[in-house]
Amino acid sequence: MRTVKYKGFQASVEFDENALFIKVLHIDDLLIAQVDNASEVQKEFEVLIDAYLADCAELGKEPTKPFKGSFNVRLTPARHRRVAMQAADEGTSLNNWVRDAIDEKLQCGKLSKRLDGVFEKQNDNLQQHIQTQWAKRVAKDFDVFEYAVQQELIRSDHDWEGARGYDTGAISSMAALMHSSGKKLHG
Repeated sequence: MRTVKYKGFQASVEFDENALFIKVLHIDDLLIAQVDNASEVQKEFEVLIDAYLADCAELGKEPTKPFKGSFNVRLTPARHRRVAMQAADEGTSLNNWVRDAIDEKLQCGKLSKRLDGVFEKQNDNLQQHIQTQWAKRVAKDFDVFEYAVQQELIRSDHDWEGARGYDTGAISSMAALMHSSGKKLHG
């Protein structure tokens, strides 16, 4: 399930039978919309919320379901015991321990997004560095190759200036000749 947000409202987006269904969450009323393409989801959700707010204003009705600030958490008895014992070890109530755990989880989500951004930037920097180093290495290898071909042309009485950049067949032949004779192109 994915969610979208607009004007403080949230909706789930689910795919079923070749369509996307948008269901507004956390309200007393049932608001559902259907779209065919993912690109239509946000706009349709906004239209749905704007119409809902207009209807609520016309009826003089509070548009959102109020949150009481309390909810039940279902745990296995073993987990309930572990949490209660951990809270007591920390000198706090079970309620405060759960509230703090929720706050930590919410902060971790924000931290996770920030860290993902940092790692993504570092990955981009690393990829750029690798590409730069690779390009330098290719250029260096080409310089070594070009020098080796030049030296071979000089030894075999060929005109380097005439071959340089113009007669790629001669250079390719020379490279093949050097490769077959086992000559190293670099150090």
